[in-house]
Amino acid sequence: MKTFNLHSKENTEGNNIRATAKKYNIPKSALHSHHFSQTSHGAEHTTHFTELQEIYLVSAAPVLQEWGEPVTPKELIKMATHYAQELGKDMSFQNGKPGNEWYYSFMVRHAELKTATPIPLTSKLAKMTMTTINKWFKL
Repeated sequence: MKTFNLHSKENTEGNNIRATAKKYNIPKSALHSHHFSQTSHGAEHTTHFTELQEIYLVSAAPVLQEWGEPVTPKELIKMATHYAQELGKDMSFQNGKPGNEWYYSFMVRHAELKTATPIPLTSKLAKMTMTTINKWFKL
């Protein structure tokens, strides 16, 4: 653990993760994950956003739903990407944006948030008319 803390100090001083991993014989992937997980919400996991920032992100979803925009997993990741860019935290994510792993962790932390996957209408349903519906209920 002492070595890991030394790594944290070295990386905050601007040293390269690869060089630090080699110097202390720690897997580069472990150091990378540790370095880019900026904020902790307890001992069990770390997040990129603070607790307050996550609350703001969660509160944006119902607003979109009220406007008729379904919040899909892809849309939530897109919202988080823009939010991270505004906060200057986009580089804390691999490839500069949240991925599926972030999404699933976020949903575990915020079980009150529900996302939906839209199901496209079949051509038969798209052609449905009021006459057809009325015939169905007169059966």
